[in-house]
Amino acid sequence: MEKQLFLIGNGFDLAHGIPTSYNDLMNWYGKQLIDQLQEEETVEDDFFETSLRVPLGGRTSSIHNCPPNFSKLLDSGFAKSKSDFFMELLANYRKGNWVDIESFYFEKLKQIAQIPKGDLGLEERVKRVITLNKQFQNVQNLLDRYLRTLTKEISLMPEFLKMFQPKDPQDKYMYLSFNYTNTVELYFKKLIIPSKSQVVNIHGRLGNNASPIIFGYGDQHDEIYATLENFNQNEFLEYIKYPQYT
Repeated sequence: MEKQLFLIGNGFDLAHGIPTSYNDLMNWYGKQLIDQLQEEETVEDDFFETSLRVPLGGRTSSIHNCPPNFSKLLDSGFAKSKSDFFMELLANYRKGNWVDIESFYFEKLKQIAQIPKGDLGLEERVKRVITLNKQFQNVQNLLDRYLRTLTKEISLMPEFLKMFQPKDPQDKYMYLSFNYTNTVELYFKKLIIPSKSQVVNIHGRLGNNASPIIFGYGDQHDEIYATLENFNQNEFLEYIKYPQYT
């Protein structure tokens, strides 16, 4: 009997031409916003209040030349930010920097936790965490909506078919996927998977109510974690991952 563990990450989706990178998400959002403004001139969502109408002597005048792309819209002054967290993500996107959204959230949470008690009381500290959590949840909702649009047909790769197929019915293979998509499951429809083998979607699965996607931070070994616990406020631990794995 052979035992094998396969770790399947975002590179697996990207290798199949599925646009699941951080930049892909931001490009999609920007295009959606521009497309809406072509039709409505005034758009409000979780991240921006955007209007192509400007006040003129107590009246409003319509501006018909919508900025041609997301970057020009952000520079135009027509988009008023509603989310500091999202704006910082956008700043990295515009610089071409790769960002791990969950790690970025954890860093912002740590910054709030590490402000000296003499400079920030508990009530105001909790308010800031509640705001951060809401803005983080809005990004998760955006990611969920984006991933549901990815219905692109993919071609299964022979090398993966060969790699994933157990050689013997007694083999015990574990396929541990960190992705929200179902790309790896498409392979299993073509394979004969022994009963002893197991597929685990460690971060949940898109569109699966029994195993919803898990989004948050998971570093309970970071020295700041004890500080977060000691606040004795649920808001500081709302997006820790490991209780969601059980």
